[in-house]
Amino acid sequence: MPTENGLIERRVQVDVTTLRGEPLGADTTVYTVALKGLVNDRWVEGYRLTSEQSTVSRRFELDQARSTVRFACRTADGTELVFEMLERLEALVARVNQLAEIWCSQVPRVRHSPAPLRAR
Repeated sequence: MPTENGLIERRVQVDVTTLRGEPLGADTTVYTVALKGLVNDRWVEGYRLTSEQSTVSRRFELDQARSTVRFACRTADGTELVFEMLERLEALVARVNQLAEIWCSQVPRVRHSPAPLRAR
């Protein structure tokens, strides 16, 4: 997808190999996973807009500076829920990528102001 400077922008992807879990209290684990690709301001805005449309998506916390996403699961729910959350995150990222591609493909409209009148 073209960027403002003409370079090809890489699609953002969830890097499941970076998944890390940290216990939070006795019954919750907070997971962090890295995103690969260009997580710029435009992509983050698309992420925000897309996340607002789903209560499940709001469980994901994006850290743009680190290009990571955090989410929490109850320890009792086991790894099945963790993998389900990763699938949901991948679907969310795919939707945001589609939105970012649409934004990048639109040619900005240039408004021409009328030429100033010349005195005769």
